[in-house]
Amino acid sequence: TLNILKRNKVTTASGLLPVRSLDKLYNFAECAGLHLVLGLNALHRNPDSSWNSSSALSLLKYSAGKKYNISWELGNEPNGYRSMVGQTVNSTQLGKDYTLLRTLLQSVRYYSRAHLYGPNAGRPRKNAILLLDG
Repeated sequence: TLNILKRNKVTTASGLLPVRSLDKLYNFAECAGLHLVLGLNALHRNPDSSWNSSSALSLLKYSAGKKYNISWELGNEPNGYRSMVGQTVNSTQLGKDYTLLRTLLQSVRYYSRAHLYGPNAGRPRKNAILLLDG
């Protein structure tokens, strides 16, 4: 069963994403002839620092149920997390998190062959090197 909906919202790490907003975003991209790449929150962490994927799985199941052709990425510019939000994720952990996301994608039949992008780095500087060094 899809028990992800609560008053027509999908549970996400930072709260609730109105399903209608996701539907509108997807429909806009489709009407514009664009392919949607949806970034998942890489900073939603468990106490052991691993990525908390529960909200991502809910989103995957909802999107698959709608047959949305989406590609995925985990986080955005992880080399800037420290300056943007005061939190870091090292490269070893981020690699494990991407492996977990790939496993989740494969567990949702509709997304078993979906594209997975990232991690990308914006303005690569010394923080990017630190991320790569782990």
